[in-house]
Order: sequence, then C-alpha cells, then structure tokens
Amino acid sequence: MERCAAFSGRINRQEYICRQTLLLLSVLCPGLILFFAVLPGKGAMLEEFLTLWSYYFAWCCIILLVLAYITVSISLMVRRLHDLDRSGWLLLTLLVPVVNALVLLWLSCAKGTSGNQYGAATTVANKDVFWDAAENCRRPLQKIYGYLKGDFLKDYFTLSGRLTCREYFFLFMAPLVIWGIIKLSGQLLYLLLLWLPGISALTVYLAQAGNIINLVMNLLILLLLFTVDVRRSHDHGTGWYYSLFALIPFVNFIYMVRQFCLTGEERDNKYGRIRTYTDATGALYNDDY
Repeated sequence: MERCAAFSGRINRQEYICRQTLLLLSVLCPGLILFFAVLPGKGAMLEEFLTLWSYYFAWCCIILLVLAYITVSISLMVRRLHDLDRSGWLLLTLLVPVVNALVLLWLSCAKGTSGNQYGAATTVANKDVFWDAAENCRRPLQKIYGYLKGDFLKDYFTLSGRLTCREYFFLFMAPLVIWGIIKLSGQLLYLLLLWLPGISALTVYLAQAGNIINLVMNLLILLLLFTVDVRRSHDHGTGWYYSLFALIPFVNFIYMVRQFCLTGEERDNKYGRIRTYTDATGALYNDDY
C-alpha cells in the first residue's frame, strides 16, 4: 500500500498506463457489484431501502473506493510528472478545462528523462515507442505496414517465448481497443446510412456482411489473445493449458489478476530466458524488448 500511495520517485509511461488501467478496473468491478447486488432493486420504494443497512453499507464502500482511487491515481500522476522532471504541483492544471485533457495525454505519451532531481530512470523509462521517432511520424502508414509484415507475426502468431506483465498488458489490450474502435465506426456508419433515402435494401446486405465480419474478427481476436496468454503463462513456468482457466467463471478473475499483476519466475525456465529480475538494491525490473 505504501508503494501504491507514494508521492516520491518516478514511473515511466508504460507503467503509468498499466497501473491506471488496472486501478480503474479494480475500482469499477466492485463498484458495479455494489450497485447491482448489494443495493435493493429498482422496484423498492425510496422510503423502504433508506432504512436498510445495505444502502448505507454500499455507499460507505463506494465512497471509500472513490477516495482510494483518487489517492492512488494522484500518486501515479505525481510520479509520472517526476519522470518528466516536473513538479507534482503541475497537477493543478487538471482543474482547467481543455488543458486537463492535454495534460493527461502528455502524461500518457511523453518520453521520460534519463536522469533528473527525482531519481534515476528505470530500465525501460526511455524505451522508444512508435511516436518517439520523427520518421514514424512523417510516414506512419508505411511504418505500420512494416510492423504488420514483420514484428506483428513475432508478437502474436507464436506460442514460444515469455512475456512480462507489461508486454502482456499492451499486447492483450491493443487488439481489443482497435477492434472496439472499428466496431464503433461501423455502427456509426450503419446508422448514418439508415438516414439516407433510397438505400434501405443496401443496409440489409451491409448488416449481413457486418455480422459475418464480426464473427470472423471475434474468432481472430480470440486467437490473438490466446497466443499472448500462453506466452504470459510461460513466464510463470506453466504451459498452454493454464489458459483454460479463463473459461471458468470466478476462477478466471483470479487467473487474470495473476496474468496482469504477478511477476514471472526470476530465473530461466524451459520456455526461455529470465524476463523479470531483482537487482542488488531490491528494485524489480522487467526485461522488455
């Protein structure tokens, strides 16, 4: 807990995104349970459930969750600012509309400094991402095509090797986010076509084609997530069959916590070389590629 709410030190952008996402999920899941399971149903009268202990208990838990979320989130943003060699007081700019959105985007994307007054950089603090290279920004489509033709196969279409929790997070979330954006764009286009006169027959064919594409893409996403999950299990020294735990209700939640949050074996195993290690000072590092 001390590390979760610490306001000293620094974290890189990869760690910042991972922790903020996991923090949001860890608060959202119990919050939804409180709303839909603990609180009375919609049919209850206001006077009835105000007298129930579950109403007060649920709201106390929700308030505690919100306070914990705000505290840990501020801690992450302060340490991210330290990684950029900025004071934590810069968070006050989040109170300014429009500016706050730009600051949050900057915290997620900007490259940290090698060393500053807030401490030494972590192992992967300055690892380049796509937008760091000027050439990638000038020719993004060509670079994306090059990735799909080369590293994409290495990242997804293989069952050998090991993944750190950070690699697993980004490789797991990337296809879900991209496919979600594509599906949302398709739905908006379909709704737009429904408003245009004289093409009602075309929308029927488009809907059928959309259902087929949706089925194929869902199967492809499932395959990609399976290969990534297997390689994450390898980091724990376990085989592909551990991925079957994701199909078991309740057990899958515990399994995903293990995959996202727990470090792998700090030694070489039969699936590959060590990816996570502890240095002489006790600091934990991930050997991300």
